[in-house]
Amino acid sequence: MRYAHVPLVAAMLACFPAAPARAADPGWGFRVFAAGFDPDTRETILNPERQEIDVVARSALGAGAGLEYRFTARIGLDLGVMAGAPDIELSQDVPTIGPVSLSDSMTTVVGTADLLVHLTPGRSVDLYIGAGMARIWYGDLSYGFEDLGSFDVSVEDDLTWSVRAGIDIALGADSGWSAVGGVRYIPSTLDVWQTGTPADATTSFDFNIFSATAGVGYRF
Repeated sequence: MRYAHVPLVAAMLACFPAAPARAADPGWGFRVFAAGFDPDTRETILNPERQEIDVVARSALGAGAGLEYRFTARIGLDLGVMAGAPDIELSQDVPTIGPVSLSDSMTTVVGTADLLVHLTPGRSVDLYIGAGMARIWYGDLSYGFEDLGSFDVSVEDDLTWSVRAGIDIALGADSGWSAVGGVRYIPSTLDVWQTGTPADATTSFDFNIFSATAGVGYRF
């Protein structure tokens, strides 16, 4: 279900009481977090035999980390990575067999570089927004069915952009620790082809990722 991880993130952040305001001096900080992957993929494509196949991407839970350098109290540069493995489900009505559904998890690793703007620097609740570039490495897929044999699907990596919003809730005025959470949107296109087929057999469809995150951070 899309956005299934958002209530969980909100509940986790609500468990942390806000501490008094702390200084927002330039410097380094990091965040580690659980990351939900909620692709919006629900497409119908054609296989090499020109038969229709329904493609659905399922939600998954992954993890990530980010390292931010604050140039000023309001402006920072964040370099991050997160990874998950959403299931890609293929469904087809095969003559003489009937409906067939196959599923395999697709390793998805996202590297990001974001410019962040902190809206409430120095407060116990630090809100920020950001945007930047995202490099996505996709793993290949492998499917098998006893009456159909097996086949592999190659997936091309993608370079795109992303937007995000986040919150850091201070856990102590001088401790440097905080509870962190956020949401991110990454538009992406999957270019896929059955391994061993000609290059012009590539099929493309949307694989836009919505991600909600929750974890801890530290500034030093």
